Amino acid sequence: MVQRISSCIMILLNVASMGAGWSFKSTPFRSLQKRRADVFCLRMLSQQLQDETSSDEQTTRRLKKIRCRARIAYDGSCFSGFQIQTRPSSKTQKKKQPRTVQGELERVLTQRFSGQRVRVLAAGRTDAGVHARGQAIHFDLPIASEIDMDQSEDVSLAVESFQMELPKIQRAVERMLPHDLAFWNLQIAPGPKIKILDGQKQQKAWSAMYDSTLKWYSYRLHTGPAMYPLQRHNRWHPNRVQHWFDAQEFERFVKKFQGTHDFRAFAGNMNRLEQQRREYLIEKNKESKDLSNNDVTGLDDEDLDVSELEDGNGNLVNTMRTVRLARLVKEPTEGEHCYRIDFFLEGALYKQVRNMVGAIVEVCRDGGRLTEEDFDNLLENPTRMRADNLSKPAPPQGLTLEQVYFEIGEEKHWALVETKTVGDPVASTVDSF
Repeated sequence: MVQRISSCIMILLNVASMGAGWSFKSTPFRSLQKRRADVFCLRMLSQQLQDETSSDEQTTRRLKKIRCRARIAYDGSCFSGFQIQTRPSSKTQKKKQPRTVQGELERVLTQRFSGQRVRVLAAGRTDAGVHARGQAIHFDLPIASEIDMDQSEDVSLAVESFQMELPKIQRAVERMLPHDLAFWNLQIAPGPKIKILDGQKQQKAWSAMYDSTLKWYSYRLHTGPAMYPLQRHNRWHPNRVQHWFDAQEFERFVKKFQGTHDFRAFAGNMNRLEQQRREYLIEKNKESKDLSNNDVTGLDDEDLDVSELEDGNGNLVNTMRTVRLARLVKEPTEGEHCYRIDFFLEGALYKQVRNMVGAIVEVCRDGGRLTEEDFDNLLENPTRMRADNLSKPAPPQGLTLEQVYFEIGEEKHWALVETKTVGDPVASTVDSF
């Protein structure tokens, strides 16, 4: 009996926290949608009162979820990247978890929905110090309801009631998030789609990561003799840049990245994967050729070919990527010597954009580590590896994920080409989300 009463109280608290304005009495001034929401809540309460006991299976059956999506923006200066970083537990010393964007979002959403964990996934996992203006995320929000999925009226009523609560949920999340993380445009995600996977048709739910078709990254530079200290959090001032920077020459190398290339030499984690593959091939060929532990002289280049790399799950790593547009844009409103490099990509490897910018700086600056021949070889020769790229990745603070696009067609690509400044109305109207 106590358990039943407690459960009823929790339902009332959940409804009240969702701001549904629930009450036993309905006034003539209520809209039809509001009355439907009240009836829906009454049905939940009535069913809970009738159940003396509830098994785990019944509880799981009642817990329905609706996939939502939203836009977020954040100043990455105080974040250790987007993704939550797990650390091994220690009995002797408790280590504080690094602050991440995903961690802040999940903390707020979980608190908002009475402790039921809400997992957040993003279109791209930015590194520590990297910013975002138009990052896209998705998550499944719980709805404690007794609905029959075979009854269209029950399903439509639940979705309609949930749709009414979205503005209130968005306002609550906005207030609960820290000041360096913004949240807006909360909406129900599109329904599942039929996709061809491994030659078979499969129904897959909408995903911010896998349904994105284009990403806009920008990297900001200051090329003058001195940079304002307030710009240090979102702009890079390379050493002695005022002595060697030439806008036309710099843009010429930026344009070289346009098109489809093998960006293996510009990916951040390739060294580790190449070393793991090499060690695996050494052990494999030692056994087949009956070599001693320290004898690798009997192995030729074909035996140690690491052109095909595998990730931690044993899947081949594809390093081919397409850059739809690469350009250098002057930002006079930010300062006389402020520039922005834009990359519109269909997908990026780990630290790819920062490595691309770092390589451009090295080939352009006086006494750089790369010549133009080295640069072209890294981009066009598929046998080149990350170890062959002598440039260092550009610092993270200059990089911003400006926008993530969905279902963008070829005809809309030209609208992006004409976009000259961040926040241009053309960019904002290309995608409805």
